[in-house]
Amino acid sequence: MDVILATMFVGVLAYADDLVLLAPTPHALRSILQRCEEYAKEYNVLVNADKSECTISRPGEVAYRANFVHNISFIISDNVTENDESWPHLGHIITNNGSDKLDIMSLGSNFIGQVNNVICWFNKLDCCTKTRLLKSYCSTFYGCELGYGI
Repeated sequence: MDVILATMFVGVLAYADDLVLLAPTPHALRSILQRCEEYAKEYNVLVNADKSECTISRPGEVAYRANFVHNISFIISDNVTENDESWPHLGHIITNNGSDKLDIMSLGSNFIGQVNNVICWFNKLDCCTKTRLLKSYCSTFYGCELGYGI
């Protein structure tokens, strides 16, 4: 039996009505956008161009980055997309350099806010009871960003 190995490129990540289009080149992304517009036209789907953004992930090598095209634009529903260095997608911050720093900072800030809420809600309780409530709150995975963290 022969085994065929192939790499597969996934050009779209979808969750409900939220889509992320991925492409290895600007030309490939324009082709994907053209197919999306054809589909939208055929099935009467509206694309909200005001909510559409573009983030170009740049390679890490400094020598290559100097030759990388920076001013690329894409058109969705006759509107030019905004180019951003980062954007929030499904609760996570995606950046053009692949760094998780902004996302981690955001999650840390959310966690601090949640801890402060627990402390304020139960401000009349002693410290040990507050700590047990916070551990219980975080172990449920329902409201705490870090879940296992405590």
